[in-house]
Amino acid sequence: MKSIQTKFIVLIVSGLVTMALLVGGIGIWSVSKLSLEDSEVMLNATCTEQTQRLNEQLNMVEQSVTTLYSYADRELDLERLTKDKEYMSDYTEGVRALAVDISNRTKGAIAVYFRYNPDLTGGGSDGFFWCKDRTSGEFTQQEITDLFDYPSTDVEHVGWYYIPVSAGKAIWMEPYYNDNLHVVMISYVIPFYRDDRLIAVVGMDVDFSIFVDIAQDITLYDTGKAELACLSNKMLYYRKSDDADAVVRNVEFSDKLYSELSSAESNTSLDRYVFDKREYKIAFQTLSNGMKVVVYASVSEINAQRNRLFMFTGIVMMVVLAMIIFVAVYITRRIVHPLRELNEAAERFAKGDWDISIRCYTRDEVKSLTDSITKMAEATKSYIQEINKMAYQDGLTGVKNKSCYFDYVTELVSNIKADTEYAVLIFDVNCLKWINDTYGHERGDRLIVAACKKICNVFVHSPVFRLGGDEFAVILSGKDFAMREELLRQFKESVDYCTFEEGTEVEISVALGMAVYPVDGENYESVFHRADERMYNEKKIMKHEMNGV
Repeated sequence: MKSIQTKFIVLIVSGLVTMALLVGGIGIWSVSKLSLEDSEVMLNATCTEQTQRLNEQLNMVEQSVTTLYSYADRELDLERLTKDKEYMSDYTEGVRALAVDISNRTKGAIAVYFRYNPDLTGGGSDGFFWCKDRTSGEFTQQEITDLFDYPSTDVEHVGWYYIPVSAGKAIWMEPYYNDNLHVVMISYVIPFYRDDRLIAVVGMDVDFSIFVDIAQDITLYDTGKAELACLSNKMLYYRKSDDADAVVRNVEFSDKLYSELSSAESNTSLDRYVFDKREYKIAFQTLSNGMKVVVYASVSEINAQRNRLFMFTGIVMMVVLAMIIFVAVYITRRIVHPLRELNEAAERFAKGDWDISIRCYTRDEVKSLTDSITKMAEATKSYIQEINKMAYQDGLTGVKNKSCYFDYVTELVSNIKADTEYAVLIFDVNCLKWINDTYGHERGDRLIVAACKKICNVFVHSPVFRLGGDEFAVILSGKDFAMREELLRQFKESVDYCTFEEGTEVEISVALGMAVYPVDGENYESVFHRADERMYNEKKIMKHEMNGV
């Protein structure tokens, strides 16, 4: 036994050491990989969510300005506009009323304007400019900047007009600070053309702090943040938690970050970025107005969970390695256990007990012998089960046969108690002889199978037995016994006017009789005969009905 014991000790010790090192190494590598993937998924998912929210807000502003533009285009009579001052005044007032109404329903809108092309009207201040009063929240008329007072290159004062005109299409202006309203705003402007002739520009100014708040409304680690980046002025926009309404801060970002943000519309993998001596992983996506949503979190926090797991794994590995000797000694005391189980299994097998389960942890001849005996027991058990199945199953219908019926009745009778109740149902398929004589025995067998299916479909929770030929028996107990009348009704309805096979008009006709213990008999035999008698009485009635008597 010493050689086997030595072999087991070597096997167990080497296996445990290898397993501890392998599992620990794979665990550390997997956790590192999963940590990186999780952080990538979290940052990109957060970035995508914020991008969608911001684009929804941008789209709302765009729709508001587009609605105003569409109204202005639809209502414009260009010929009257240039010739009829009264029409121009009424037309402008109509556009103005709609503009104020739309602005009141547009989140963050602080100003709306409609400025005519001075070359068309002859005046540099034709149109309207309405702003929201920060105190009352109402839109009021404001003094209009005269376009003739500034050159087209003066972006600060008239860039809102000449930049979209120069672009020739609807554009978003980059964020800028308005000295008059004391707020950082972002504007969406549409140049209004008719037959390639500039009519006016339609625009709306929106409080930019709303967009910054949406971007920063995230929960991502403890250091996770989101900011808005404008590539045209290389600025990151953000707000602090204690900032007053409409306050927006900005900081110029580095050339490296600018290069990273301008290299693609979005990134699908994490990029590292060092800011203020801390390393961050960033994800970004482009908004519909060209700005970028930048989401970032510190590398140290992302890796914190991984590092904690590294430490925990190391401790666990040391504990496991320290327990190897103890485990090896414990297992070696059990190395003879398979041999004892083999002996016991052989004795049980010889007595006809095939439920053999032998635990063996070796890889030598003992293991081979154990497997052989186990497989032999399983094969023998399976063979016996198959024989039993064949002995108790009807070959034609698949239900329980007459042998199974006798065993079931024997067990039922032996377990009879004072409060036992059951019902015996006897079924007999009508017209079987006529089917066999007219169509052949093969079709007669199909009639028996069809009738059996009808019985099984209704009495699905009770045992169904084929007693021979066209005769079946069902024994009801429990819930089926309590529902016996309802089940009888369901069965009769299921076979009424039901043909057993396509291509023939022969209906499934089944006579049945039921008797209840102990109402109809003091023992099973008397109950059975009572049910059989009732079945034959019903069969006679059905036969007379079929013969027209």
